[in-house]
Amino acid sequence: MPKTSCVYILYNVEGYYYIGQTINLSQRLREHRSCFRLNSGTCASKKLGADWDCEVLEECDSDELRVAERFYYDFYHEISPEHCVNIDKPMRTDAEYVKENAEKIKKTRREYGLKHPDKYCEKRREYKRQWQINNKEKCHESQRKSREKKLATKLT
Repeated sequence: MPKTSCVYILYNVEGYYYIGQTINLSQRLREHRSCFRLNSGTCASKKLGADWDCEVLEECDSDELRVAERFYYDFYHEISPEHCVNIDKPMRTDAEYVKENAEKIKKTRREYGLKHPDKYCEKRREYKRQWQINNKEKCHESQRKSREKKLATKLT
């Protein structure tokens, strides 16, 4: 198999699938098979089983891979979300990540805060100071608009 930049799909007879992208398909497929044989991590190959096939969905330049992968992920996920074995959504935005992991983030923060209360409080204070420094102009502008609005309502 030639070295190819592409978006691919791995699928099995039960209908489970994985959408991926790579700049070297033959190497990536070896990694999937190795992951299954070694039973390592939480790789998609374990969920697909030993008997899966691969199909190239689109060959594209390496700088277009992530966008193409997200397109195919969304396309297949809309048709059959329950059969998708991708662990993460390709090209997830920060907002999507936070929405999907809100409970996990809260739990981690709580656990860290319980284990290291002094460090946690100091980090929170430092974060707040940094945020205030970075957003000083926005805060002043917001306060100014608020005062102007209050003044305008008093005058009317």
